[in-house]
Amino acid sequence: MPNPSIASLILAHRTAVLAGEAMFADDCRCLSGAGAKATEEVERQAFIALVGAPCLSVENVAAKIDYFVNGTVADRSSLIDYLTEYSDGDFDLTRRLLQSMIGQGSHKPLPLDQRRDRDHKGQRVSMEPS
Repeated sequence: MPNPSIASLILAHRTAVLAGEAMFADDCRCLSGAGAKATEEVERQAFIALVGAPCLSVENVAAKIDYFVNGTVADRSSLIDYLTEYSDGDFDLTRRLLQSMIGQGSHKPLPLDQRRDRDHKGQRVSMEPS
């Protein structure tokens, strides 16, 4: 079972998307420009909150990946596409999404003495087969 905050953030985003969709008629005619703009901002904020929410378990990661790949609601492309749209082209949200799935602090480089290409003193060693 995913972290309750991940599950609630997914639900909040889905709810925001559906509220945004309610601003349009079946023929795609906008019913309220102000309403559409407001719901779009709520959706954007819910999306950004979900992106950065830390995954505390493998189930959290699975729920988040599943939602971003398959969880789109209404007539939309994959939510992966929105990572670039809401990032202003700097890929910040993509980085934040990936960091949220590896756990807190895990994105820091390993100390030199813990890397496979280093010995216990941090000196580079050959990775070539002997």
